[in-house]
Amino acid sequence: MGLLLNVDDIDVGMEVAVYGPARKARRMHRFHPATGTMEAMAVPEQHDHRVPPGVPMQVIGVSPPFVACTIIEPGGNRCSSLVILDLRETRLCRLLGEFVESIEGWQPEGVSGPSIEAEGEMGLQQIVADADCLDEEQED
Repeated sequence: MGLLLNVDDIDVGMEVAVYGPARKARRMHRFHPATGTMEAMAVPEQHDHRVPPGVPMQVIGVSPPFVACTIIEPGGNRCSSLVILDLRETRLCRLLGEFVESIEGWQPEGVSGPSIEAEGEMGLQQIVADADCLDEEQED
């Protein structure tokens, strides 16, 4: 099993992160009637990442094409909010144990565990709010 995961490779308890969109930019061809030529253009895939690439998560449920995860926070806490990812839109990668252990073991100076969890919740809410704002801007 490689670092990039297929839906069949994902198991409950696995530590993963968003790698990026599932599909590459597609090509669209545009015809110019005046010149009689075709022009190829790359059209980027639109996708919705509620969690930025690289944020460590633990899989808590799999029902293809969906995966339910919780965010792994510094100090080893798990965010109490769920993240549901659509694997048709998002590629996941497996995280190395050393990477996850370093995040779980990291503790900022002068900050205790409960406040980290509160900050993590607020951070996740900010990520979701920012994503919602981007969605609204794209619709306008």
